[in-house]
Amino acid sequence: MAQKNREDEINTILKQVADNTGITNYELNAETNVETGDGFVSEFYTGSVKNKNNNEMIHVAIKKAPTVIPAYGASLFKNENIFYRSIFPSLDKFQEEFCLKVFDNIPVYYGGSLEPEKLYICMENLKLKNYEMHDKMEYLNQAHLEYVFRTYGRFHALSFVFKSQNPESYEDGTKNIIDTFEEIVEGISGATKYGLTVMSNYFESQADKKLYEKTKTLTENITDYYRKALKYEGRHSCFTHGDCWSNNFLFKYSNTGEIEDIKLVDFQLCRDSTPIHDLSYFFYSGASKPDFDNLDYYLELYHKAFVECAKEFDCNGEELYPIKVLKEEWKTYSLLGILMAIMLWQIKLTDKKKCQEFTESENKEENWKSIMSKMLESDAYKKRVENIIRHAINNDII
Repeated sequence: MAQKNREDEINTILKQVADNTGITNYELNAETNVETGDGFVSEFYTGSVKNKNNNEMIHVAIKKAPTVIPAYGASLFKNENIFYRSIFPSLDKFQEEFCLKVFDNIPVYYGGSLEPEKLYICMENLKLKNYEMHDKMEYLNQAHLEYVFRTYGRFHALSFVFKSQNPESYEDGTKNIIDTFEEIVEGISGATKYGLTVMSNYFESQADKKLYEKTKTLTENITDYYRKALKYEGRHSCFTHGDCWSNNFLFKYSNTGEIEDIKLVDFQLCRDSTPIHDLSYFFYSGASKPDFDNLDYYLELYHKAFVECAKEFDCNGEELYPIKVLKEEWKTYSLLGILMAIMLWQIKLTDKKKCQEFTESENKEENWKSIMSKMLESDAYKKRVENIIRHAINNDII
């Protein structure tokens, strides 16, 4: 995109921010340097709107669809806009009716577009408020894991309580959501299969028959396994975050390095499903083996936060979502987290520049193999995925 055209597009978005916030006397500042994300379907820009009447500034981050976007890209942007425009405002209004603010871990939404050639999401610029991503190549430590599990406990509990008291409104909220997981399942199956093939060969070379056979079966039937994992058939569903890898959490730290706050971003895969999809996706794509071994601790921590949040609405959290159901259904539905982690550690262990090369390439499949080949043969990848697969086998997930 030519520099001038890009600036015009960003300024158009900033003007919309001014209109949406009631600012009539403004000054726009568009930053036209593009930053490509690790997710391959977005470009990121920043900008600001100055209220010339009082000199107040609104700093925004803009997530925009690139010129060439996959077929499913429009659905991703539609889903996220629906979450910010409709779903979360309904949840937020509901908690305000109780004079509560149990969950406010969402960035301020300033607008978006669903026009095919102008897809974008505009939010507050959290980086200027000292929020930052965790290093994607590193494991999340216990403090980060605990913070996210508690945050998800509140988010899911708010959704469960809202659903129990406003079933028709909840149903209305789900009607326009597209199951974007279904639209991307072929793509993520292929990427996961590539990693599993490497691991299958590795286990065969190590004469580890059990891991080899399990991995080989996964590899040969990967799309079926994904479809099985994605389809929740239980009775305990809620609005889920969807895309739960570490890049979609922004943390704010104190001067001593302690976590003060967190914001959840990227709701492109948001849908009505089991909380286990969020929890397992996050856990297996970010935690290390010692934390895998401590799974019950994290599930109970999550459930405690869930119950405490529900209680603030005078609801029984254990009745809404029994801990027994959470642990029993984990064996079936955490498979999604296992599979996504096998795929995601490929991206997490690949530097951003290489990910951008993939985004800009024409032959995606061949370029993916070229970029990932060295990383897949690394000890770092093999060790992470071996730990994930061993854990899945030992816990009857696969």
